[in-house]
Amino acid sequence: MDAFTREAASRSLPLTVIHLTDPDARAVYGAAHVLIRPDQHVAWRGSVLPDGGARAVLDRVLGRARSGTAAQALGAVPAQRVL
Repeated sequence: MDAFTREAASRSLPLTVIHLTDPDARAVYGAAHVLIRPDQHVAWRGSVLPDGGARAVLDRVLGRARSGTAAQALGAVPAQRVL
């Protein structure tokens, strides 16, 4: 997605874009777009960007989101307490 490329560049973040052409490889992630951290953890995936766009996604995955902004845009759900 060009939006991620532009936003990462504006923050001087390294970003490599890989286009998966194999449908089976794409099916593994269950979404058209996936943001994967260098440690191979899936940080975000989706078919469309949330309100706030790539900026909101990167703010959230980098821990820079203000409470109630990017978290809401990404549809974050508070963790359930497990007893």
